[in-house]
Amino acid sequence: MQLLLNQVLGTIFQLFLFTVIPFGWWRIHPRKEKESFGHWLGLKRVTRSRRLWQQSFLIFIVFALNGYLLLKVLPQQLTLANAKFQQLDGLTIIAIIFYCLLQTALAEEIFFRGFLTKRFIAKWGFVKGNVLQALLFGLLHGLLTFSATENIFVWLLIILFPTAVGFAFGYLNERVADGSIIPSWLIHAGANLFSTLLVVFHLY
Repeated sequence: MQLLLNQVLGTIFQLFLFTVIPFGWWRIHPRKEKESFGHWLGLKRVTRSRRLWQQSFLIFIVFALNGYLLLKVLPQQLTLANAKFQQLDGLTIIAIIFYCLLQTALAEEIFFRGFLTKRFIAKWGFVKGNVLQALLFGLLHGLLTFSATENIFVWLLIILFPTAVGFAFGYLNERVADGSIIPSWLIHAGANLFSTLLVVFHLY
């Protein structure tokens, strides 16, 4: 129960942290009349198409496989966030869902793809805007893990992998999903769940 409570509180805090700046920007800057905050971020329904399904599936497979390979070279301390889910019971499963679906995937997609990507593309165009948000996404992961490894090659992989993922997510949302961040959110959550279960069951 304590694990679940801590996870719920951590999720609420991280969602607030990653949403407060976009919300402040939305309130201050001009926008389409009566456009809700969620719609402005890209939290909106997307028209399903064969192209969307195919590209979403391809990105998920590449994301998951590269995540698996990355786990094999990461120092152990970098997997400890997932390793806290050791005893699998009903409450732990709920805590894992909160962690993968909301605390990491939703919070990061709101800030990077819902906020930064759209603002950068509006200012500098799709290619420059998408590259910039992807680089910031990768650099954030590198910054958070800078002291966890002395292997520069591993550290560069930690930066490059999220950068590539961030660019693919930006492309999928903006060029295939009509600006919705739902596809990248679901792929992100699914890949996080996959990697978390790999750590929990020691399958890497």
